[in-house]
Amino acid sequence: MFNDSIDQYSRASTLVPCTLARDLTSDFALLNQEIRFVQSDVELWVSYTQLENAYEEANYENLLWLLTCRTFLSEGLEQFYQHASLINSCLPRYPVGIHEGLTLDGKKSIFELGRVRAASLNIRMGKTWEEHGDQYYNSIVPRGREQFDLVDEDFGELGKVITELDRCDFKELELHIYLFRKSDYKGDWEASGNRWIMNLGNDEDDEGYDVNEGSSDADSYAEDYWDLYGTNLDNPEQLAGYIADFDFLKNLGNSWDTVRVKYTPTYMKRYWGDRDPVSANVLAVPIIEQDLARTAKELVGGEGWALEDRIEDQNETASGWVLNVERKGSEERVECLKHIGLHDYLAPCDGCNRRTERFHLEPAGDGVVKFVGEECGKVIKFKTPVLNTENDNGINDQ
Repeated sequence: MFNDSIDQYSRASTLVPCTLARDLTSDFALLNQEIRFVQSDVELWVSYTQLENAYEEANYENLLWLLTCRTFLSEGLEQFYQHASLINSCLPRYPVGIHEGLTLDGKKSIFELGRVRAASLNIRMGKTWEEHGDQYYNSIVPRGREQFDLVDEDFGELGKVITELDRCDFKELELHIYLFRKSDYKGDWEASGNRWIMNLGNDEDDEGYDVNEGSSDADSYAEDYWDLYGTNLDNPEQLAGYIADFDFLKNLGNSWDTVRVKYTPTYMKRYWGDRDPVSANVLAVPIIEQDLARTAKELVGGEGWALEDRIEDQNETASGWVLNVERKGSEERVECLKHIGLHDYLAPCDGCNRRTERFHLEPAGDGVVKFVGEECGKVIKFKTPVLNTENDNGINDQ
């Protein structure tokens, strides 16, 4: 009986090509691993396929098997680049690579950015004010550096690395766009009056010194905090308009075959007080999405392209807007954008006393915007937002 089982296994194993068996072995050994290395004075984070609840955590020591022989190195790297993705770039914290052990000469990493085929990048955006003449605008700008001062927030440094590559295999780009806000972190009660904030600043040691002063944490840039409380856009009646300019994404080059953009107005997780007004997002969200679509065309070459968008339901945030862009021949241009705009948001509901209720946009009469609660049916109505084009908009009076 035992010998029969061995024979059956032997016969089955002969059906699996040796190359496939090696690929499967390498895939298992590389799963969930992440490597950081420095190329052209920029620290790059590259991750292999990520699976939730995987047993093995990322650790550079898990990749030392690549150095055991040239065959393992060649075949392992080939498998790595098949499924690896660039996930971050920043200015290096150290003068040499993070993992000096993954090198053949003690200096240069065995990994090369030019052989990576995909990138999946998170982009943190926030609001600033711009003045044009006598008019004030909310401008949506990269804000990652305020969380960590070495972040390559506009991909300027990464762009330099890409342009210097002798070989560039990049084909698939995925962008996750988040908006978040900065507040007066020194106080417990926000200046606008109606909302408590997390007090991550003003912590004193035994001698009375502020332990957070000068640190990145002093700005209260905690992930869960910004997911909850959002971008702090100003009311439309205070502004002449909202500006979104994603031209900085062109630093990533225009060699991509496909681009996938996912944008989530994350402040919609919660809605407290009179800040982050829904009316502001009714106007700002379409502007942000349209500029993302414009820029995405440039990333696939700007000549021929196919665009389509869709809405992606999410449990704990407003619905995500997903844009898929594909490179096409120079004469082919297809644009199918049917979901531009704010579709829903999450907020406490005083109608059913639910801590979090989802309010969906529904048709209303001319000049009216209407959202309806998903569970209780509470109706939120307001006039279609109108921007202030007068000289005196009160921005400086806040």
